[in-house]
Amino acid sequence: MTVFNSTTWQILAEQDQLIELTRGQFGLEIEAHRITNDGHFSRHPHPESIAPRAVHPYIQTDYSDTQSELVTEPAGSFTEARQRLAQLQWIFRRALQPNEAIWPLSMPPHLDDTDLNWLDTTFGRPWVQDYRDWLKVKYGPTHEVMTGPHINFSISANLIDALFAAATETDKVAFTNALYFRFAQNFAAHRWLFVYLFGASPFNFNTTDSRIPNDLTQPVRSIRDSEYGFTNDPDIHLDYDVDLAHSIAVMKQYIKAGQLFSPHEFYGTVRFKGYENEDKLLTNGVKYLELRVLDTDPFNPMGIPRDGLNTIQLLLMQFIVSDRQYTPAELHHYDALAKAVALQHPREPLPAELLGEALTLLEDLREIDGYFNLNHAGDLEVMEDRLLNPSHTLANRLISVAPTAEALHQWAIDQATIRQADFHKATLLDANSLFVAAPLRDLHIAALVHGAKVLSAKDDELILSVGDHREVITTKQELFDLFPELKQD
Repeated sequence: MTVFNSTTWQILAEQDQLIELTRGQFGLEIEAHRITNDGHFSRHPHPESIAPRAVHPYIQTDYSDTQSELVTEPAGSFTEARQRLAQLQWIFRRALQPNEAIWPLSMPPHLDDTDLNWLDTTFGRPWVQDYRDWLKVKYGPTHEVMTGPHINFSISANLIDALFAAATETDKVAFTNALYFRFAQNFAAHRWLFVYLFGASPFNFNTTDSRIPNDLTQPVRSIRDSEYGFTNDPDIHLDYDVDLAHSIAVMKQYIKAGQLFSPHEFYGTVRFKGYENEDKLLTNGVKYLELRVLDTDPFNPMGIPRDGLNTIQLLLMQFIVSDRQYTPAELHHYDALAKAVALQHPREPLPAELLGEALTLLEDLREIDGYFNLNHAGDLEVMEDRLLNPSHTLANRLISVAPTAEALHQWAIDQATIRQADFHKATLLDANSLFVAAPLRDLHIAALVHGAKVLSAKDDELILSVGDHREVITTKQELFDLFPELKQD
């Protein structure tokens, strides 16, 4: 059945709101390690030329001080979000020491005893020390330093209004939460597809990760997205079966019982976001979803390719308009299939059941792309090619260039050093294309370095903020004159 016949599509068409499917708020996050040119975790501190992690809104670290976490300001499109991410990566790469580079894989490099000792004794975020200690005991340090991208998405407010106007539900917050929950169910039911298309962690380089069996037959499609990867214990059942209230209640029970430290320890396919306090999600409403099932793309210096984001945008749109409802049994079935797909050899095809579903879904995506003239046909051809030719998936491309763990480890070191050298060769050229034009370019760069929020960036206008202090700038000015509160003692 064509996507144009879905109930949601018809409601939006009747209210002349279909264009809102292309809108919303989009954000990207990516974690990656600083390494030295010999492939070890860097011992250099977090770049001191960048504002401290306690105050910087976009440049953070995670479990390890080497584990950078770059988070974009919400944007009006994935294209804009990716541009913002490229700016942050430029800022971060420029701040690295001469012998540092960025590790290009989701699985961490080999950690010897000196690396592990340094990892255990070095941590620059004391305000979350208790949580880190919990993770170290429960999962082990090697396991906690896997990395990858996250994708954040909020549904257009106008779209929610249009659907609510046609609904029988009278509580808009409850309606919004139900809409996001159904959205999340679609992600969970299609986890296998994301793993197949974007899985890229075929080898484990560390026998010290006790959660990954040493006898695991490798290579696989994605260790990180498998049952041995970034996932909760098997006795933690936080599913997308019932509704948001039920999911939050179950999470609270696990926290109270001492099985989870906090909601931050939930490693599911999707997180419901908007408030640190989970109860406020119920009373005020979910603001956005965080998709957590992609591996870092090792062939793309940014780690998130443009074609992948375009495909994901079309999937988001299809998930919103889909009338498909999933029973708990179906969701558990698809979860089991996702686990199986993650541990397939990279050359294995999808099971016939899933391949058929994927090709049917692909036709929906083509209809959506054509209707809105999004010009993503080429990206969908890449998706189809991977579906029909497992040898063209990221995981198999990796083992084609590096068929063993040792070879892949060296390939990753080589790629890291080459990319850092390429960055230095093109620093000025990249700055001219990434940031706004002069005379506001230097201010744009300074804002991202020193931790001002960049709410809007145009060649003739910057809108910056620090806390409640907001400035609209149209002429060349100095950042610290505008925001003296950013000066570090």
